[in-house]
Amino acid sequence: MFTARTARQWGDRRLKIGVAVAVASAEAALLTAPLLLLAAAVAGSAALVAAVAALPDDDTGHRGGAEGYDGPHCENTVEAALALLEREAREGPLPRFPYLEFDVQETADGELVVFHDSLLTRAFPAGSANAAAIEQLEAGTGAPFSLLTVQDLTAAQLQSLALGGRAGVHVPTLQQFLDACDAAGARRSLAVEIKVLRTDAARQRFIDAVASFRRRAKARLDGSAGAALPSCRQLGWAGVISFPHHFAACFGEYGSAEWARWAAEFRAHGIPVRACHCLFLSLVG
Repeated sequence: MFTARTARQWGDRRLKIGVAVAVASAEAALLTAPLLLLAAAVAGSAALVAAVAALPDDDTGHRGGAEGYDGPHCENTVEAALALLEREAREGPLPRFPYLEFDVQETADGELVVFHDSLLTRAFPAGSANAAAIEQLEAGTGAPFSLLTVQDLTAAQLQSLALGGRAGVHVPTLQQFLDACDAAGARRSLAVEIKVLRTDAARQRFIDAVASFRRRAKARLDGSAGAALPSCRQLGWAGVISFPHHFAACFGEYGSAEWARWAAEFRAHGIPVRACHCLFLSLVG
């Protein structure tokens, strides 16, 4: 009896000890896990903050060096870009100016133009400077001007409108914008943002135009007496930026056969393609 009772008591004690150890281990894990998670979160947050801090701040050169249509120059125009480049040549390096950024879309007839918005109404007020042109566009398209987009108009129709209601100020083509920057001796990286490219012909001409500017800028700047480095190393003298959903709409979903074909084309021409506001990650692998 004594032996049996002692064995039962010992078994109970071992069970209690086992339970106590298990409970203690669980409590320790519960106490430790939040600390480990917190440490990981802090480390991750620090890394994210550092990565974000390393991103270029494009405030000065955004939309070609002007934003809106009420200031001295209209956004995304040759006039705005040249004024900014001349200002920097006069005053020296400007703050928050890693690159000159501008937006590109394809028109109904396949031309590449520099323009930001989807709709036209913000850029072209229906005042006296645009009244006749808007009336003609509405009659020709059968749609109210408030619903028209760049893709509904030919380049000639788009350039019949006065930006900001200012006579003589028109939407430039991509080639006009690039040629003006080259002729002005631009020493800043160009960030060409893709908005809408609908046809393969326009996509190829876009790549060819950016590649051509890169070659000209490299020849002009790398070999000069005062050789300079690109102001944005991720883009070189000219690169492409885009929101991922815009890039996918133009060049295919990431990983698709269409994407692979165009990504190879960008890489073959040495053109970097970076994601807007997504840690500037490459969109072409």
